[in-house]
Amino acid sequence: MKKIITILTLLCSFGLKAGAQQFLSREAYRDKVEAYSQVLKQQRLKTMANTEARKIANTGFLPQIDITAEGTANLNRLDDWNSPAGQYRPYTYQALATLGQPLYTGGSLIAQKKIAKADEELDRLAVELTLDQIHYQSDAVYWNASAALATLEAAARFEEIINQQYNIILDRFNDGDR
Repeated sequence: MKKIITILTLLCSFGLKAGAQQFLSREAYRDKVEAYSQVLKQQRLKTMANTEARKIANTGFLPQIDITAEGTANLNRLDDWNSPAGQYRPYTYQALATLGQPLYTGGSLIAQKKIAKADEELDRLAVELTLDQIHYQSDAVYWNASAALATLEAAARFEEIINQQYNIILDRFNDGDR
């Protein structure tokens, strides 16, 4: 019986030493799990990308400017580079600026805008779902750890009671021998 009690004492004291670390509150644990979650980070980045895509889709209604520049040079006639105005010059240049405004695109711009807005909302909901799943999983782990700690504390208390009873029995046994 003494060997069993000694083994239980050793196991419980080892467990208490392992469980003596400071435990976080549920909210603090949730925050740490959230901060560590790579899935949540990826989902938030995807949401940011779709927000930018929606902004880009809105620019389809704006006028677009296109600027083109072109130049040529004849390097065979370098002596004519500084010729007076009105004479042959071995270089030419031109620039072209075009302004375009979409008037009718068959509804494709409006459809792109709606799709981008729907994608952004879908990603926002996906972030919310991911966050809920992370909270659910972190709560389950937290409460399992809390239950294990409570079990460990109960075992330590049980050990104390057994030791007290053992000592009482041992004292009575020793008193009876005298």
